[in-house]
Amino acid sequence: MSFFSAMMIVFGGAIGAGIFFKAKSVINYSHGSLILAIFSWIIAAVAIITMALALIEISSIRNDNLSFVGWNKVFNSRTIYKAAKNFVAYICIPLTFFFMPIYAIISLQSGIGLLSGGVNTFNVVIHSYNIDWIIWTLISLVITSYYIIVPAIFTKLGNIQNIITTSIKFIPVILIIIIGFTLMVSNNIDKDALSITTNTKYVTNNPIDGISSFENIGAVFGVFLSIAGIFFAYDGFFVVSGISTEMKHPKKAPMALLIGLIITTVIYLLIAISLSITGGDLNGIQPYLNKLLKSEYATNIILGIINIMLSIGVLGILNGFSLWGPRYIENLLSKGELPFWKKAIGKLNFDKPWYGVKYILKLTIPIVIIFSIIGVLGYAQIGQEGQYWYYKDGIKIFIYGSEGMTKLIVFSDLIGNWTALFTFVFIGFSITGAIKNRIKKKDEIKHKTKYFMPSAIISVAIVFLSSIVIVIAPIIDLFLLINTNPSTEIIISKISLVVVLLIYIGLSFIPTEIENYFIKKRFKTLKEYRKWKWKLLSENQKHKF
Repeated sequence: MSFFSAMMIVFGGAIGAGIFFKAKSVINYSHGSLILAIFSWIIAAVAIITMALALIEISSIRNDNLSFVGWNKVFNSRTIYKAAKNFVAYICIPLTFFFMPIYAIISLQSGIGLLSGGVNTFNVVIHSYNIDWIIWTLISLVITSYYIIVPAIFTKLGNIQNIITTSIKFIPVILIIIIGFTLMVSNNIDKDALSITTNTKYVTNNPIDGISSFENIGAVFGVFLSIAGIFFAYDGFFVVSGISTEMKHPKKAPMALLIGLIITTVIYLLIAISLSITGGDLNGIQPYLNKLLKSEYATNIILGIINIMLSIGVLGILNGFSLWGPRYIENLLSKGELPFWKKAIGKLNFDKPWYGVKYILKLTIPIVIIFSIIGVLGYAQIGQEGQYWYYKDGIKIFIYGSEGMTKLIVFSDLIGNWTALFTFVFIGFSITGAIKNRIKKKDEIKHKTKYFMPSAIISVAIVFLSSIVIVIAPIIDLFLLINTNPSTEIIISKISLVVVLLIYIGLSFIPTEIENYFIKKRFKTLKEYRKWKWKLLSENQKHKF
């Protein structure tokens, strides 16, 4: 692989549709300050770039489809390795199939609405209750089932879909930058949406709005709260950390990573600025583009096509994830690392991972249904005015059809942020373990790099500091409700936020404790259990590893 090819793989793997869903929240958390928003993007980019450089050395010791789970197994304790493994199996894979289809659906809804004159929902009402969210959830389950099964089993079709979606996802990126800066040059922008410093309309100093709504300290929290969303935008960057093994000149891998990620960051900044000048999201561009083109019809066609392309780009992320997910599950089953692994003996096939597909379907479908219900009935947030809803003649109008669907979208956004954050935390754990390994020289690393230690320390510092702030923010928000008189919906939504955090932590660590309990009950010691497991697995040649 040439240097240019490696750089383009990094660029293609890092850039995604996530930027279009996160730019608005970054502006909100930055209190409408362009400088603070850019600063947040740069800090997150530094974390990404230094992390990628650190992972070059880490991935050289174990470059398989277990990704950061495998790295944690090498460099960290059994507890951390198991937590990373559980997180991917029980949270990351199922919940990616929860929030990604929702992102695809809202882009599709926006596109259809623009091309059809505003009709973008089913508007089915039963006893005065709009059930559109149920219909869209069923559609998301169909999307989920298709992408879990088809790309994994029919890899040629999956690869073709990957090429198509990857090609399409770059078109909105280019168009939005062109449109944004054209609007800026022609002075067709929302002058009240953004300022160089803090915009007072984003500062409410209201305990109900949370710590991020307060002046000064809210902006500090906002920078770190923005970083989780920005991490989400760099989808799949860590997958390309193993490119050095494929390059003609492996020593040039760091430069390929560096340039590829810098290009991605510059493009993201251009998109963020382009969206920020009209309020932070794609929907906000419409009135200003209308004014520029002097044609609502032309504006609707352009933005409608862009939204549909974004929807296809999101499906491309699912497609790539699906090519990997079932094989990851089968890899763990072949090592006896997931429940019911004994039933999988003799049934695994990495070329056609049917068993992995069925395993994921059984995990994912119930979780998608449960989290959809939690999002609509247990999470009361509907976002800020102008983002998902607006007032018309004193009536609240929901852009995506109903309050239920809006709650589901906002909740999906929350889940996407938490999932991205935990992914980066576990990558951070693997890097921390590698730092300790360097110091103690426990495991020999053949491909040591001079830049590993500084890159590792910088990335870990940013990731863990951001994680601490992001974790304590919802807890602080809950305590801020004391001495206020919030509605029941607000209380439920704040509690739900903390509950989701506890679910993530619980599903990562509790399964291992349950496993340990049964191991001690039957085998007395972990050593005896391992001996029994390895013997059972080695009897079947297909499961040797």
